[in-house]
Amino acid sequence: MNRKISTIDDEAMRVLMQYDWPGNVRQLMATVENMVLVCEQVALASKHIPPELRSASSGETQAPNLDALVGLSLEQIEKQAIRNALHIYRGNREQAAKMLGIGERTLYRKLKEYGLK
Repeated sequence: MNRKISTIDDEAMRVLMQYDWPGNVRQLMATVENMVLVCEQVALASKHIPPELRSASSGETQAPNLDALVGLSLEQIEKQAIRNALHIYRGNREQAAKMLGIGERTLYRKLKEYGLK
């Protein structure tokens, strides 16, 4: 990714270590890749960890960052959620559907409806 990340802070490491990782190594890899993409420094910090991981590791129920959703339609939000799930599970539709809390048939229908691959 052409980024020079040299370290990860203790809090970020703690959160990553405590998370259950239902998607196993693939999900961890995708999460770290996304953290690297948003990191503008040389060190990964807890602020780079997706909010759902932070809340899961702390046992809190935390609302997602709604500022990022302002101005988006529900369709756009759903499309992005589907894209993210497929990215995390490297195209595995069964696992992506489980992550999204929908059936595989529903996922297939949504992929067709939104023209996603």
